[in-house]
Amino acid sequence: MNNGFNTTENDVSIVIYFNDAKTALFQRVTNFKVEEDSYGKTMIIFDYFGQSTQTARHAVFNLGNIAGYARSIE
Repeated sequence: MNNGFNTTENDVSIVIYFNDAKTALFQRVTNFKVEEDSYGKTMIIFDYFGQSTQTARHAVFNLGNIAGYARSIE
């Protein structure tokens, strides 16, 4: 399964919606993928640029542990 996108554009953003109604915003997202791990869990995986740390980062979320996600539309 791969329902992701691969872009070099720096203006793509992702919002993660947590089960407790909190959200997290990730900006300058690239290499977004939706994959199943070896245990059958669906993961969303992406790279982004951390605004507060000014560092390139890699993120992995278990889709079963979040309420959902949204990405910006170009």
